[in-house]
Amino acid sequence: MKSRKIQTALFILSAVVCIFAFAGCTEQPEATAKGEFYSLQQAYDANIISLEDLKNIAYNYNGGSNYNDGIMADFTPAEKAPLSVITQKAIKQSHAQSLRETLRPDGTPLIPYASAEHVAISGYYGTYNGGVAVMIEDDYSSYDCAMWMVAVEGVNIYYNDGNRIKIWKQL
Repeated sequence: MKSRKIQTALFILSAVVCIFAFAGCTEQPEATAKGEFYSLQQAYDANIISLEDLKNIAYNYNGGSNYNDGIMADFTPAEKAPLSVITQKAIKQSHAQSLRETLRPDGTPLIPYASAEHVAISGYYGTYNGGVAVMIEDDYSSYDCAMWMVAVEGVNIYYNDGNRIKIWKQL
């Protein structure tokens, strides 16, 4: 009888330990630094970046004043500060969060499992007034191969695929 009580107690204890052990195994969305992404036009319209900032972004992306000879005739590019590891992580987390929040027409998440581990910053073009100019790639998206030109306030940026420079601003 005493042996039966010990076995029952050990069984209950084992079950409780297993429940708590497996409870921590569910995949939770990663904590995210709150940030928002803007197109170059949106960032310019919201006064996050200026005309000079646009010129710097175009200079850094286009490899000089290519495609902007007239507007950049007397332009001297600003030195680009390095992008910190903390900011890189925050940008990747924000991008993954925005992917998780993108909804299908029926209201369900399009990519509910999106993770910052599958996001890369493929280009960094400077930080301006707290807005970070980046090009981002992830394992969940694909881009066409067509050439594109985006013009904002007369500053031209030529892309060789459907990916675009975004401005990320921490909230």
